[in-house]
Amino acid sequence: MWNFLTEHWRDGVEILILAALAYHGYLFFRATRGARILTGLLVLLLSLALISLLLELSVISSLLQRFSVFLAIALVIIFQPELRRVLAELGSSRIFSFNRPDPEVLDVLMEAMQQLSSRRCGALFALKRGIDLKPYAESGVELDAVISNELVTTIFQPKTSLHDGGAIIDQGRISAAGCVFPVSQRDIQDRAIGLRHRAGMG
Repeated sequence: MWNFLTEHWRDGVEILILAALAYHGYLFFRATRGARILTGLLVLLLSLALISLLLELSVISSLLQRFSVFLAIALVIIFQPELRRVLAELGSSRIFSFNRPDPEVLDVLMEAMQQLSSRRCGALFALKRGIDLKPYAESGVELDAVISNELVTTIFQPKTSLHDGGAIIDQGRISAAGCVFPVSQRDIQDRAIGLRHRAGMG
C-alpha cells in the first residue's frame, strides 16, 4: 500500500486539481446563458465518442480527433464573456490583487463622477490600498456591493439616506457608504466648505 502511494501520489493530486476545477467551473457556468450550449455540446461529443468506440467507427473517431482543436477555439469564442468574467474575478481576488485599483472600476467611478458633477451633486470616495479603512467603514452602512454607475449616483443623490458621507471602495466593490472620514485640521475661513469638503481635503 505504501509503495502504491509513493508511486502514484502525483496522480491523486492531479485528480483532485481537475475535480476542483471541474466543480468550480460547473458552479460558475451553470447560471450563465452559455450553460445550455455547453451541455448540448458535451452530450453530443460524448455520444459520438461512445458510439464510435462501441461500433468501432474509425471515420467518426478520426474526425473527432482532428476537429478537437477547432472545437476548443470555438468554445473560447462562444464563452468569451464567461471566460473574461472568470479571469476578472480571479484577478480581483485578494490573493492576487495586492489592493491595486482595477482600471475598469476606475472607469466606472470616473463616469459616475462626471454624471454627479453635471447634476452638481457632491460625492466622496476612499479607495482602499495599504491602509485599513475598517474603522471608517464601521461609521457608515455596510454594503459590499459591486460598483456601478447607477449605484454610485443613487447613493449620492441628495436627500437619500447615504448621501451625507463618504463611500469606501475595496477590491472593485463598495464596501460601505455614509462613512465619516477625518476632516482637515487646517484653518479654513470659507464657511461654504462643509464637512465633506474638509474630509476630502484631509
